[in-house]
Amino acid sequence: MMGCSRPACYLPISISIFSSVLSGTAYAKLIEHYSPSPFSSAPSEDLNTTNEIEITTSNPGVAVIIDETTVTFTPKFSSELSPTTPEQNNIQTNVESEVVNLPTVLDSKDTIEDTTELLELQQLSTSTSTISHAHSTGDIAESVSIERLDEVNSVSQIAQTLPPSIPDLSPDIQRIPEDSGPEEIELAPTLPELDELFSPETLSPVEDSDIPATEEETIIIQRFEVIGSTVFSSEELEAVISEFTGRPITFTEILQARSAITKLYVENGYITSGAFFPPQPLQDGVARIEVIEGSLEDIEINGTQRLNDSYIRSRLEVGIEPPINSADILERLQLLQIDPLVESISADLQAGVEPGTNRLVVSVTEADSFNVNYGVDNNRSPSVGSVRHQLQLNQANLLGLGDSLNLGYSLTAGSDDFDFAYTLPINPKDGTLAFAVSHSDSEVIEDPFEPLDISSDTTLYELTLRQPLIKKPTQEFALGLTASHQDSQTFLGFDEIGPFPLSPEADSDGRTSVSAARFFQDWTKQSSNQVIALRSQFNLGLDALGATVNDDAPDSRFFSWQGQAQWARSLGPDALLLLKGSLQLTPDSLLSQEQFGIGGQSTVRGYRQNQILTDNGVLGSVEVRLPVLGNSRNGPLLQVAPFLDIGHGWNSGGNNPDDNTLVGVGTGLLFSTNNLNARLDWGIPLISGDSDRDSLQENGIYFSLDYSFF
Repeated sequence: MMGCSRPACYLPISISIFSSVLSGTAYAKLIEHYSPSPFSSAPSEDLNTTNEIEITTSNPGVAVIIDETTVTFTPKFSSELSPTTPEQNNIQTNVESEVVNLPTVLDSKDTIEDTTELLELQQLSTSTSTISHAHSTGDIAESVSIERLDEVNSVSQIAQTLPPSIPDLSPDIQRIPEDSGPEEIELAPTLPELDELFSPETLSPVEDSDIPATEEETIIIQRFEVIGSTVFSSEELEAVISEFTGRPITFTEILQARSAITKLYVENGYITSGAFFPPQPLQDGVARIEVIEGSLEDIEINGTQRLNDSYIRSRLEVGIEPPINSADILERLQLLQIDPLVESISADLQAGVEPGTNRLVVSVTEADSFNVNYGVDNNRSPSVGSVRHQLQLNQANLLGLGDSLNLGYSLTAGSDDFDFAYTLPINPKDGTLAFAVSHSDSEVIEDPFEPLDISSDTTLYELTLRQPLIKKPTQEFALGLTASHQDSQTFLGFDEIGPFPLSPEADSDGRTSVSAARFFQDWTKQSSNQVIALRSQFNLGLDALGATVNDDAPDSRFFSWQGQAQWARSLGPDALLLLKGSLQLTPDSLLSQEQFGIGGQSTVRGYRQNQILTDNGVLGSVEVRLPVLGNSRNGPLLQVAPFLDIGHGWNSGGNNPDDNTLVGVGTGLLFSTNNLNARLDWGIPLISGDSDRDSLQENGIYFSLDYSFF
């Protein structure tokens, strides 16, 4: 006799069958009595991955390693398993706050913001999820496989919605029941009585004595019929269970067929789906396997304060469709983690009320949505004063809808600018509708025009619809349409002349108006060590809303295309290679508001802002940023940044500027710490241009400082 004191040991179940092959009805009774929970599965192979997100289980089943595209499994065994309730079966996902924000590099304006903001290189943080699933207490040895003999007499008894990870039956494992006799088997109404199948000797109590080894009986199944699977094709299902058909197989192998289907689901991320054998007779050699695919019953949001629960819930629901896939849940959590309104987020996936349903309980910590920035730079044209002071107020969650309000004011010696923008999310896929107004009052303070007291008023209105079509933690592609209208009017204060046309395209009151529709496309791609950003925009000028229309001179009727690209590549800790390019093409002569500007800190350093304006133009820049002092992770950082800038412009109707190519080379210093960012550039013009060199900008020196108060 084999002794065993552990509660997990059972005597082998010995059933004498008159035939060497199980009858169909006997098969049905065995399935009904000994088929485990529909969500038991065999452990899979030990596969190595390099990913950061790990899902482990307290079962002697599987540990799940998830990367961006792969789910693999590693057997893990627990020495003690304690009973749990369905409510305790859960998956908990913690997405660390180290996930780097992906700011919108490509906005509705004409320029791409610096992609180096994106290259706080995204490291999808090490996130941990836990699946709990246990039925009984016992010690599990790593060297053996034990499958619990749960009594599942009907589908209604199945309350477990999480996939188990319990290995399949091993024919060599001996099981000792707690009682000296077998448990009574409750059969489905359609099945024959017990005594029609088994002799009295078969069901006699087992004595506590040595039990001779018996050869396990076999059965031939010609085909498995899988019911309820919407994920996999019949060919995919057949591929994993075909080895169990058309030959004599043991009852253990029958259960392995069911486990193979559950394993297929789990390996593909469907961690709340599983297969089981319902009570059934075996007819014509066909065995039926049913699949319960996990669905989401409810999403509960906890921890929000100003942000509406619907903002979080809708963004989860849109990406989690039945059957539930762990990769979908993790992707939605990662997208919310990089949302500027979310400081941190975690989720528990728990069993629902009905079989096959689940509840997602989400905990959110909101980020501070209010921000005040002050900045100073010398990036304006010297004609109105190059030194500019800016104050920006931003509330990123004004009404709790994720809607943002931006107010801005900037001041130079000769100009005052006011900006207003409101952006409203219109769907859970981050589609937005934005309205913006800007107004500028400026006067020329540069000699020799200052005595003429030339001034201008400019107002710009924009309505922008933007919709991402692809949005992933490392990639976004969006389309957008902007309707814009700009009014400009010049005045001559000399002798109180008043409104005066200073350009041939203006009307008699010195007014020009441009109405345009602008269709843009944005694409960004980010990996662990680089960011690529592309933008394309088609501009169509319209004869609408009082737009300027002339017989010969440039007017509001035009067509142009703008293209922009940036590539940022990490060269090591705090070292960066940055490439930028811009292009504008048009067959038409353009108003000055639509022309391509070359010169200044953002285009070609070493020259004044917008030194040349042309209808067409091309720009290129290369910059290398190298650390000098400190590091960005735990303190101030000082970098040196040598650069080379090139720009070339031309007009569609000829009459190009004398110096229509600008080349500048130089170096910059960048300093950043906490809420402060500062930059100083010195550019040397390699091709001389017309300049009085009366300002720092015209001498190739540019500076900028930005401080965030909140």
